[in-house]
Amino acid sequence: MKYLKIITCILFGIIRSFSGLSAQESIPDSLIDIKLARYTAETDPDKALRIVELVRQQKKAPEYQIDWVTTQIYGKKGQERMAIEMAKRTLANDSVRNNPQFYFNMCVNMIESMIYLEDYEQAMHYAEEMVQQIEKKGASSSNKHQPFWVMARIYRATGDKGEAYTLLNKAIELIQQRIDSLQAEKQVTAISFQTQAKYYSDLSHWQAEDGNLDAAIRSALKQYETITKLEPIKDGPYPWKIPLNALNREYCMAYGNIACLYAESGDTANGQQWFDKLLDNPAHDAFIAQGLKIRYYQIKKNYQKVIEQATPYASFLKDGDSINSVRLSAFLNLAEAYKQLKQPEKALFYTEKALEQTDSLNLRKQRSNALEMATIYDTQEKEKEIQKQDAKLHAHRILSATAGGTILLLGVILWLIWRNLKMARRKNRLMVTQIDSLLSYKDELNLAKEEIRKLTQSIETESTKEEAETSGDIPENNVPATYTAEDKAMFEELDRILTKERLFLDPELSRDSLIKRTHINKNRIASLIQTFTGTNFNGYINNMRLEYSILLLKDYTNYTIPAVAADSGFNNVRTFYRLFRERYGMTPTEYRQIVLDNTETND
Repeated sequence: MKYLKIITCILFGIIRSFSGLSAQESIPDSLIDIKLARYTAETDPDKALRIVELVRQQKKAPEYQIDWVTTQIYGKKGQERMAIEMAKRTLANDSVRNNPQFYFNMCVNMIESMIYLEDYEQAMHYAEEMVQQIEKKGASSSNKHQPFWVMARIYRATGDKGEAYTLLNKAIELIQQRIDSLQAEKQVTAISFQTQAKYYSDLSHWQAEDGNLDAAIRSALKQYETITKLEPIKDGPYPWKIPLNALNREYCMAYGNIACLYAESGDTANGQQWFDKLLDNPAHDAFIAQGLKIRYYQIKKNYQKVIEQATPYASFLKDGDSINSVRLSAFLNLAEAYKQLKQPEKALFYTEKALEQTDSLNLRKQRSNALEMATIYDTQEKEKEIQKQDAKLHAHRILSATAGGTILLLGVILWLIWRNLKMARRKNRLMVTQIDSLLSYKDELNLAKEEIRKLTQSIETESTKEEAETSGDIPENNVPATYTAEDKAMFEELDRILTKERLFLDPELSRDSLIKRTHINKNRIASLIQTFTGTNFNGYINNMRLEYSILLLKDYTNYTIPAVAADSGFNNVRTFYRLFRERYGMTPTEYRQIVLDNTETND
C-alpha cells in the first residue's frame, strides 16, 4: 500500500503540473467562459480542462454546467473512469435531475463510458433508472427512445442478440412517434432525423454481422430515406437545421453502407450505383468516407485500390497522434492487401508495423489508465479525509453528550472501515482485470511474433537474386539507435527459448546456464536484457515467474500459495509474496480471492 501511495502522489503531481495555462496560451479573463471550454474540447481537450478550472475558480458558471462540460471533456480524452465520476457528480445536482433533457443526456454520456469499460451491470442500472424516470415523472416524449437504445447496445455487447433487436426496434418506434409529434406541431428538428438515421444504421450493422444481408439492406435504405427528410431544413443553425457539410457526411455514411451491403450480397450493379453516389458527394474525401471506400474495395477484392486509399493514413499520422488507432487499421489493411497480391515481404513489413502500433497503443492506454486511476484515487482520499474530520468533530460532540452518542460514533467508525475495505477491494478488482487483459494481450502478441518468425524464415529461403530485386521497395524499419536489428532478433530468440521451454521455472536457473543454452556472450546477454526489458537478469526471470504464477492462481484454486510459489520457480515463499505485491499492488491471496469472487458472480 505504501508503494502504491508513493506512485499515486508522483502521478498526481504530474497531472497538477499541467493544471494551469502557459504564458503562450494565456486568455483574457473577459473571454474565459464555459462556452469557450466546450468549443475548445473539440480540438484540444487538455486545454479545455484548464479553461474549465479557471471558470470554476472565477465562478463564471453554475457548478452543474462546469461538471457537465468536464464530463464531456474527459470523454473526448478517452478517460472513461473520470468521465463516469464527473457524470455521477453532475447527476447529483438538483438542476440536472429536475430537467429531463439534461438528465437523460448525461445518463447517455455516462452509459457510453460504462459500455466502453465493459461495466454492463452499472450501465444497465442507469438505463433502467432512465425508464423509471419516464414512468414515474412522465418525462417528455422526446426522451423516451434514449434508454431503449442504450439498453439495446448493452444486451448486444453481452451476447443477448434477441433482446437487443427488440429494444432497438422499440427505440426506432419511439423516435418515429416523436418525429410525428414534432411534424404535427411544425417544430421538427435536424437532431431527431439524425437520431433516427443512427438507429437504422446500428440495426443495419447488427443484421449484417449476423449474416442477414437482405434485412441489413432494407434497414440501410431506411437510413438513407430518413436522411433525405433533412433536405427541407438544410444549410442552417444546428440543432433546428443542419449545416450542409454535416448533411453531406450523413449522405456519405448511407451511400457507403448501402454500397458495401449490396457488394457483399453479390448485387454488383446496385453496389456500384450507390458507390458512385458516394464518390460524387462533396464530402467523399472526409475521414468517415475514406473508411467506407476501403471496406468497399476490400469486398470487391480490389487490393490495389485498398493500398491507394490506406497508404496515406499509414504515413502522415504522427506517432503521438491521438488517433493512432486509425494508423493501426491502415497497417492491417495494407498487410492483408499485400498478402492477397502475393507480396509477402511488404505484407510482413506492415504486419510488423501493426504489431509495433498495437504495442504503442496498449502502452499509452496503460499510462493513461494509471494517470486516471491516480486522479480518482487522490480525489477519493481527499473525500475520505474530509469525512474523517467530520467524524472526529461529531464524535467529540456525542461523547460530551450521552452514552448513546458513543454507540453512534462506533457505528460511524465501523462504516468508514467497511467503506475503506470496499474501496480497496474495488481497486483490487480493477487491477485483476488489467492484469488479465495484459497477459492475454502478451499471449496474442507472442503468437503473432511466432507467425512473423516463421514467415521471415520462409522469405529468407528464397533466392538471393529475388531478395535483391524486391528489397529496394520496402521501407526500412525505424530501429532506435540504441540497438540494432540483430540485437532485436537475438533477444526475441532468447525470449522465445525461455518461454517455449519454460526454463524460468527452474529455481536454479542462472545467467551462466542460460548462456550455455543460448550460446550468447556473457556481457551481450546482460546488455540485451537491460535494453529490451529495462531490468536485469533476475528481474527479467522473476517477471516471467510472476506471470506464470497468475495462471496457477486462476486455474488451480486447490494449490496452496507455497505450492504456487514453488511451481513458479521461486525458492522462497516470502520472496514470492514481496515481488507479487510490488508488481501487482496486492498479495497472491488477495488476487486469488478476487478471481474466486468474480467466478461466483458469473456463475
